Amino acid sequence: MSTHQLVILEGRDTGQVHPLQGPQVVLGRPGSGLENTLEFEDPSVSRVHAVLDWCEEAGAFEISNRSFTNPVRVDGVPASGRTRLSPGARIQRGSLLAEYRRLEPDQQAGRQTSM
Repeated sequence: MSTHQLVILEGRDTGQVHPLQGPQVVLGRPGSGLENTLEFEDPSVSRVHAVLDWCEEAGAFEISNRSFTNPVRVDGVPASGRTRLSPGARIQRGSLLAEYRRLEPDQQAGRQTSM
């Protein structure tokens, strides 16, 4: 079974690796009050900036924008509707830049993630 994760490349949380678990993951700042939220300590990120939804058919997550002032971008393009993420996709939320990764079982051997 594949493991899906976000790796923070730029911003206050640089270097963090976040496993993506569940049918929906909210990306935002502390205080959203929603379950399964990845929180980022960055003032350029909204409380509920974007939502990742699992797409069983594609075996990947799709992202949808929830910020009106600072829209989420995927590979430099503003996300409109639900945008399917491909491995290596760059996701920008405010000043944070993350990469979406999918690790196959053979890639997971010997790898550890930190939170």
